[in-house]
Amino acid sequence: MVTELVIFRIEPGSGSRFEAAFAGVASLLAAADGYLRHRLVRTLDDADSYLLQVEWRDLAAHTEGFEPSEAHDRFIAALSPMLVAEPEVVHVPTDPRRTMSAETGSARSRVIESPLPGPLQAGDLS
Repeated sequence: MVTELVIFRIEPGSGSRFEAAFAGVASLLAAADGYLRHRLVRTLDDADSYLLQVEWRDLAAHTEGFEPSEAHDRFIAALSPMLVAEPEVVHVPTDPRRTMSAETGSARSRVIESPLPGPLQAGDLS
């Protein structure tokens, strides 16, 4: 599995509109082949930024299936009037201790963990 992480930067004060627009098109995302689950949260660092986490069966389900689809075009079109920048998108392994070679051809992903207790523990985003 792969987790897509997206940062949406929106117009100041448009959070309610953005959340309503997202709720209106979330079904397009959920209907995509390979979609598993998602979570949208406003960031604590910036009230005008949101983080979207989407778990996909594999990278291709997102990049080759959903992204080039009409559903993706409609999804983005509903959100874009409130965006002040292009969404920032990255993909990470859902379980960072697993090898990604089957999905991306890359070497085993590395995990850096702090030996000290802290607010974010390994696996918190999975």
